Amino acid sequence: MISNKKWIEMISNLNTWKQGSQRAPHKPLMILMLIARASRKGNRTVYFSEIDEQLTDLLKEFGPSRKSYHPENPFWHLSSDGFWFVNEADGLPKKKGGKSPSKKILLDKNVFGSVNEELWNELVDNSHLRIELTDILLNEFWPDTRHSAIRQSIGLSDLISTSKQRRKRDPKFRKDVIRAYQGRCAVCGFDVRLANIPLGIQAAHIKWHSYNGPDDVSNGVALCSFHHLALDSGAIGLDESKRIIISSDITGSNQVNTNLYNYEGKQLASPQPGFAQIDIEYIQWHQSEVFKKPARLLLSGSGHSIAADGN
Repeated sequence: MISNKKWIEMISNLNTWKQGSQRAPHKPLMILMLIARASRKGNRTVYFSEIDEQLTDLLKEFGPSRKSYHPENPFWHLSSDGFWFVNEADGLPKKKGGKSPSKKILLDKNVFGSVNEELWNELVDNSHLRIELTDILLNEFWPDTRHSAIRQSIGLSDLISTSKQRRKRDPKFRKDVIRAYQGRCAVCGFDVRLANIPLGIQAAHIKWHSYNGPDDVSNGVALCSFHHLALDSGAIGLDESKRIIISSDITGSNQVNTNLYNYEGKQLASPQPGFAQIDIEYIQWHQSEVFKKPARLLLSGSGHSIAADGN
């Protein structure tokens, strides 16, 4: 009988692609799809054609902006993690100069993958295990502001979080950041208080804590809850001069003008004297790994646009 500990160990030690601090949420998103499938008591065998479109959409929404998206990579490489097996793996032609088949090959050959049967049955039968694995993945690869949207998009809203599996955070971070920005949103200036306690003001990481962004004022900014979500979603970002940029993917009604476009090109508020300015290194990480490129406008004097490939 497979124990919960085996699943937790495999997910905690997931073999994700790494290059510097670039984000690679491909495998985590696919595993979350498998957890949702287990929650519906679905089949452990999954054809690539079944998940191609959904996984691509998830990569676009919850991954970094890239010129192209490759759902075939996690489907193929998940086999290195000990619970996923691809049929006819040895006989499939590989990409030129690569170690994996192309998306076209996986579709044309109707390739499928399967979770180990005993492991799958454990996942199907144990709702507490599904909750814990979901929490581990969400906390490891995304900030809290994105968890609800990911759960809804994948079909995991019924798995109520109970786990506290997350990186330890410095409790001073929120206090120091909100103090540095005098309890005001650095984008819109929102500063409502109750008995001198800021309401709806949050300390946001520029470089996500889950990607080793430090709990330091130089990596923080005080934002209202809306602009915190907009920052973590990649709807807004900063250029190197700390002016606010808006993703060209933004659409909406009059509220878009009120809450976003009206701040486009404006300078982010600075922390008060005595506190560190935002480090350009963290702004550049956010541009590359979170902001949904391209930006709507080339800001005059910035010297460049935020290109679609992050370069």
